[in-house]
Amino acid sequence: MAGIEQHLANLDKRVRRLEQIVERQLELTQTGSAARPSSTPESPSQQAIPPEAATPAQALPAGLRGAASGARAETGKSQAPRPVGVTQILGWRGAAALVLAAAYFIRLAVDAGWLTPARQVGVAALCGIGLIWIGFALRKADRRYASLLPAAGIVILFITVFGAHLYY
Repeated sequence: MAGIEQHLANLDKRVRRLEQIVERQLELTQTGSAARPSSTPESPSQQAIPPEAATPAQALPAGLRGAASGARAETGKSQAPRPVGVTQILGWRGAAALVLAAAYFIRLAVDAGWLTPARQVGVAALCGIGLIWIGFALRKADRRYASLLPAAGIVILFITVFGAHLYY
């Protein structure tokens, strides 16, 4: 973990340096002094801020500094939001795929006449109940993923009731 934290710290320093370069370029273009050499800064705002002393608001261009400090004041926190994990994204996509598959299966079964209407609705309802049951069974193993399964099961039950209502 220490290696990852060191790598992130190095990346943070590099981003701050790039933001300082962009800030200087923006200031030069805004003041119209692009032809002047940048080796002699005219004001304290054009002087380079060492990466260790730079705060996130100082690293932003001048026009965005107020917006960044206002956003932190609104939330009351200076921490970044928690990133969305890959497994969470895959879980949501998997649940959406299950819902779509169940909807297409119900539609195909109705159009093809494979089963009687009562059996079609029953199979779809069993699939929805099965997803809910599996989600509750897996809640101790992986809470985030297991919470998606009952949600997909409830949506499938809703589609089942809606399809039965349309048919009958």
